[in-house]
Amino acid sequence: MYHAHIIRYLLLVILFSLSRLYSAEIISGYIIDAKTGDPLPAANLQIEGTLRGAITNQDGKFNLEIEALPAAVLVSYIGYESERVMINTAAEKTLTIELNPVILEMEAIEVTAEDPAMNIMRKVIEKKKVWRKNLKTYQAEAYSRVSLSNDSGIVVIAESISRAFWDAEKGPREVILNKRQTGNIKDEHNLVAASYIPNFYDDDVEINGFKIIGVTHPDALDYYRFKLTGRRMRDDKIVYDIDVIPASILQPTFSGRIAVLDEDYALLNVDLRSNESILFPPPIQEWNIYYKQQFSNFGREFWLPVDVREDGDILIGITGLQFPKIKYNQLSHLNDYQVNIPLPDSLYKEEKIVFTDSAAVDSVDLFIDNPGVVPLTVEEDKAYEGIDSAMTIEKAFKPSGFLAGLVEIDDGSDKDDSTKSAFWKFMDHIDLQIWYNRVDALHAGLKPNFDLTKRIKLNFLGAYNTGSKKWAYGGGAAISFLKNKNLTAGISYEANTEAQFSSIYPVWLTSVLPLFAKDDYFDYYWREHFRTDFVYKCSKADLTMTAGFNHERHSSLIKTTDWNILGKTYIQRENPQITPGILRSAELKIAWEKERTPMGVVGNRYAEFTIERSADEFLQSDYNFTRYEGTIEWRLKTFLRRRLMMPNVLDVKIIGGYSAGNLPVQRFGGLDGNLYAFSPFGVFRTLNGKALRSDKYAALFWEHNFRTAPFELLGIKYLAKKGIGLILHGAHGRTWIDEDKAKDYPSWYPDSQKELHEIGLSVNSIFGFGRVDFTRRIDRKAFYVGFSFARMF
Repeated sequence: MYHAHIIRYLLLVILFSLSRLYSAEIISGYIIDAKTGDPLPAANLQIEGTLRGAITNQDGKFNLEIEALPAAVLVSYIGYESERVMINTAAEKTLTIELNPVILEMEAIEVTAEDPAMNIMRKVIEKKKVWRKNLKTYQAEAYSRVSLSNDSGIVVIAESISRAFWDAEKGPREVILNKRQTGNIKDEHNLVAASYIPNFYDDDVEINGFKIIGVTHPDALDYYRFKLTGRRMRDDKIVYDIDVIPASILQPTFSGRIAVLDEDYALLNVDLRSNESILFPPPIQEWNIYYKQQFSNFGREFWLPVDVREDGDILIGITGLQFPKIKYNQLSHLNDYQVNIPLPDSLYKEEKIVFTDSAAVDSVDLFIDNPGVVPLTVEEDKAYEGIDSAMTIEKAFKPSGFLAGLVEIDDGSDKDDSTKSAFWKFMDHIDLQIWYNRVDALHAGLKPNFDLTKRIKLNFLGAYNTGSKKWAYGGGAAISFLKNKNLTAGISYEANTEAQFSSIYPVWLTSVLPLFAKDDYFDYYWREHFRTDFVYKCSKADLTMTAGFNHERHSSLIKTTDWNILGKTYIQRENPQITPGILRSAELKIAWEKERTPMGVVGNRYAEFTIERSADEFLQSDYNFTRYEGTIEWRLKTFLRRRLMMPNVLDVKIIGGYSAGNLPVQRFGGLDGNLYAFSPFGVFRTLNGKALRSDKYAALFWEHNFRTAPFELLGIKYLAKKGIGLILHGAHGRTWIDEDKAKDYPSWYPDSQKELHEIGLSVNSIFGFGRVDFTRRIDRKAFYVGFSFARMF
């Protein structure tokens, strides 16, 4: 929602825009080659003495707004003689402007130790430093259009009219004034905006998560080889054609061609694409986008972007799931600049870049007779007429492969499907409770959760254990306070089987081991648990604080089954007994979470700390202890940092636990091992199917992801393009446990008081979603080969 002063400002913007629509003359026409009659796409028109103009579309067509007649229009195109066209009367509203090509006799290029283009670009960089220092702000009228196509033609078109703002220190902002799109997408899905387009005159050009070194970066001569390949004329000045060649195969750079105006030493035009170091992780298989951009100083000091045109294709898929190639085209045109003017402070009150003036979008169609709109091509006109709501994007890009059936495709029809909808809405509120172990055998049940009101949430539990023949049951409620719901009070009761170890593995995942005749990972006990807590969330700081009180009754469980689906004779170990009793404790947990995803699929940034106190003197608990537990996981960028989305990174995880007093075994923490073939980040991969449990433990886990860089350096482009990378990883830790407890629980293994050290290498992104881990134990002989989820990002 806008602040009141922003709304007032936007109303003035709309009034100003509307007044111009009805007071100006609109001139239309075509710009063509005088000899061949071919259209000249992206030709420039400028109203003499102003910072306003237009560009032609692919068919050479243009619309130009002239506020007062007579007016002189300057028409230019590199390689052609510029024309100055006088518009005297309103009768001259449709023009065909012919430009004559200029043939320049090429002079022989003298071969020297340094290509002449290097010195030309050196001058471009020096000139830019001078005028860019004086460019503080600008405002411009913007028009943007995006179209997506498949092999059959255009699938969707989306357009926007906006006002773009730029501040040298604060960055871009944009107010969307009007939008339109084909009938197969909704207005809220039209996210087209000019502020996201690159400016190739910037030092660093951000494209798709990569900070690419621009061709006019102060250090550009260190990252590029520039090669002079030709000369053309623009009026009475020479235009240099210069090839852009990356000097490094690892640094994100561009390749292609640029045009530089002699004497001014300014970029006129770029025709670039990102180099081969710009690789994307699966499921993106190809991302081939070509960028064209023109600049003009409109006869003044500053060289500003006139447009940007992006054209290319994107291919998405993984093994068993392939989407059709997406053909992508975007055009943005910037016009009517106002330079170094004060910008409204209200635009920078919020962090988001693009605002939408909903009132203007809903009430005024600025696309009607608007010369700022680059005319649609013939193909785009036909697409607008032919595309309706039935031609959904889902249909146009329907995937193939044996996994395609798992992808839900909306057929775009309006038929009544309320039964299915109601079922899935119900299932959205149901958590399945299904697992298998040697104590419960099959545990099957449901945990429904519902919103009773906007502030009150309820949950229930009902499940049955076929082995112990015991029902698990419970329920709870949470009430939110404050307008932003940042404070929540909760109360719950649950009687259920509980694992005797705080682990990163959920119990449903460890069910795989006993089902396939492997030793059960956990030990178990029965817990009746009553809890009350208060949770406060500070969203701005990503901080959550939880204060709770626990009242629990603990009792032992026995093994009930050795069954496995392989039909093997395999005897599971007995489930160790605990000392039964009542545990009452107060607990405080502080968590800072910026990014947190389990199993190491992406990099995490979070920290949490828990302290729990149980005492007989004031809580009447059968247990007397204080427990401390903490985890920090962090990601650090190391090499190739300009690859914003995929730099080399170091992931570090530190865990630790300590207790004072008589901590019961069922509250122990410890160090996780692998699940035989499965080993996510944060476990000791050479500990096969077991965990080291203790009331005192500490560990450090680390992984350095080199991504595809090693294969790029080796010239193995096939593997690099497939996203295959290398990860160097290691783990170091130990547990401390009293000898008496170790004797009581021999299943915890004698090495639970020894240090553990291991190091290994992983091949990442196998088939797009997996990795193979090779790990060597350093402190003793042990070697492990297994798999885990790929580091996707």
